[in-house]
Amino acid sequence: MLSRLQTATVAAFTLGAFGLGAVLAPVAVAAEADSTTGSVVTADPASADAGAVRSDPAQEAASSAKATAAQRERNYARGLGLAKDRYGIRPSLYRGAWYSPNAEKHRICIAKRESHGNYKAGSARSTYQGAYQMNRRLARGATWMMQPGVKKLMGDEGVRILAKLRKTPVVQWNRYWQDRAFFTVWRDGRGKSHWHGLCWKSPAQIKAEKIAHAKAVAKAKAKAKAKAAAKKKAWAKAHPKAAAKKAKAEAKKKAAAKKKAAAKKKALAKKKAEAKKKAAAKKKQKR
Repeated sequence: MLSRLQTATVAAFTLGAFGLGAVLAPVAVAAEADSTTGSVVTADPASADAGAVRSDPAQEAASSAKATAAQRERNYARGLGLAKDRYGIRPSLYRGAWYSPNAEKHRICIAKRESHGNYKAGSARSTYQGAYQMNRRLARGATWMMQPGVKKLMGDEGVRILAKLRKTPVVQWNRYWQDRAFFTVWRDGRGKSHWHGLCWKSPAQIKAEKIAHAKAVAKAKAKAKAKAAAKKKAWAKAHPKAAAKKAKAEAKKKAAAKKKAAAKKKALAKKKAEAKKKAAAKKKQKR
């Protein structure tokens, strides 16, 4: 065997004569031989721990749950699972960006009031259709609002589904798409004007609005009546003879109507008296 001094001398000579490749070549061949024969080289645990990035179990679980939810939503969009059921109140199948627990509360209330939870409410020819009684124009607009999010979730397949929905009456949409359209139109309350406020206003607010509405109607009627009276007065002043003739005809018409009503009242009273007399006679006969 060569001594240490002789080994170093040979290595130096080899490096000088053939370069670094001549020294590393046998190492590379040995490594290749290990990979082909299936031998495993075990790394030093200490060095592995120092260089590796440890994964967070909570983050992995959240990522997995998110992927599962996305897949479930894709299946609902295709009309699978619970999306087939179009009767009754259920939690929303859509849980995307516009979903919120507070809006879910309003959604359930609106579905109950509008259709009793019947996603098939109305016919293909009805103006308002489905669980939320949307008209065709509103629902079609919702599909365009939904498109960016749907494309992100499902790609071209989602875009094709939306294109088909635009040509389909709302009453034929599955549960998922009707739920998603509602939240898209609702948009954190910005679109609530499409439905009555009974589902999100307090009893006091509803009462105050009813009173205000009744006052506004009464005021409008009074204004219209005053306008008609002023118009009639102006016409009578401009056409005195015609106005007198018209007033006479109206008085005669009112008198005839009054006479007719009195005769009808008298006949009804007579009929009641006769019926009472007949009943008394019948009762007496039974005794």
